[in-house]
Amino acid sequence: RAAITYFMSIVVIGVVLQMIWIDLKVEMLAESFGLLGIMLAVENEDDRIDQASEVYNRKALEDDLDVYIFNRNTFHLFCIKITNTDMAKRIVHGEVNASMRRLVAEYLRGMFPGYWIYVPSDHTFVVTVFERDMEKVNDLAEKISERFDSPWYFDDTEVLLNAVVMSASVPERISSTSDALFMADSPVPVNIEKKILTDTDLDYLMRRAEVEKAVTRGLEENNFEVYYQPTYYLKNRKLHGAEALIRLHDSVLGNVYPTEFIPIAEKMGLIDDLDDFVLSEVCRFIKTGIPAECGMDCINVNLSVIQCMRPGFVDRINSIVSSHGVAQKFINFEITETTAADDYRLLNKAITALKRRGFLFSMDDYGTGYSNIQSIFSLDFDVIKIDKSILWSAEKGELGKIILENSVRMIKQMHRRILVEGVETEGQIELLKELGVDYLQGYFFSRPIPKNEFIELIEKEKNKPE
Repeated sequence: RAAITYFMSIVVIGVVLQMIWIDLKVEMLAESFGLLGIMLAVENEDDRIDQASEVYNRKALEDDLDVYIFNRNTFHLFCIKITNTDMAKRIVHGEVNASMRRLVAEYLRGMFPGYWIYVPSDHTFVVTVFERDMEKVNDLAEKISERFDSPWYFDDTEVLLNAVVMSASVPERISSTSDALFMADSPVPVNIEKKILTDTDLDYLMRRAEVEKAVTRGLEENNFEVYYQPTYYLKNRKLHGAEALIRLHDSVLGNVYPTEFIPIAEKMGLIDDLDDFVLSEVCRFIKTGIPAECGMDCINVNLSVIQCMRPGFVDRINSIVSSHGVAQKFINFEITETTAADDYRLLNKAITALKRRGFLFSMDDYGTGYSNIQSIFSLDFDVIKIDKSILWSAEKGELGKIILENSVRMIKQMHRRILVEGVETEGQIELLKELGVDYLQGYFFSRPIPKNEFIELIEKEKNKPE
């Protein structure tokens, strides 16, 4: 509108000047310039439109937020995140993103002016609500949330879409375009019960932003450290090996646990850097000769499946290990069961290539995923690590014990070695001894500890009498 007004003004000025001074000959020049400007403005507007939904796209959101925040406009930002698109695809049997964007955008256009609505990604809608009455703002958020309690129609198919509405004020809560885009891009917290998030409900976004900074800081300032949790043979309780676990000691946030920073590092595209850091640290430790002198078989290193899928992954891993002059047989890579099922063909190709070079592989957290049997059959694992939840359930009831016993029996029949995690009591060890598993790991023996403490532990183990 501003562009059209501006260029039309130029045309009007040209016409008026031509009327006053007939010999000036500026009318055609002004009209040509004005029409060219209007055409460019309209073409630029097309670049801002999402074709499927016919509302504004991510580029338009960034541009408009820059202007609004620069001009210190006060408004509310609604971020509507649809959380079950995978389920919708299974019901509709096909691609639903374009249809979903169109359906939701049509509904939102019935509530708001079209130039308030944006689609920054397939599953997210953003609305700039220029309404100062907080009661009306809350009512609008409630109305949007209630709409998602009813089904949406994809041709003749009914689908219930789950959505969470985030409502934040600008500039009080959101003070920059990057903050707004961060809210739009951040995943909804797992197991959240509320459908509308406001004020303190959005504190997790601030925490996530701080953790992102801590991860970046950690790589720049060397704030990451590798801890080791030992593993033991069940038969004689002698030291077998250890699992390498990354820790973050941030100068601002203090200790940040892997369950929090690992998923964020994956979203940031920095998980390769963390995996390479752990592998390099483990190689340096193995190079000292201490693990071999103490009779350790291997050190387990967790691998991100995202890393396994990348081109050149096998060569990069082999290059890191070879550069330290370490024997590949000392490295046992762990892949989590829940992610191992994502792409068997690519994973199997990477595992096979690394096993040919002498590396070992373990499936981590067996029993927590949905495709475990297929994973074990499809991928050539040397060791299956049974998750602690299965062991603890076996102590609580007969059903849990049946699951543990049958899991052990099946894995043995497949000729894989078995490590059980989460061992904390003598009673658990006796139970596992009856089942004949191979290795144990848990707080009964040791928590994850820094390298220097781990060296002290293995020195004590070396001096233990037979």
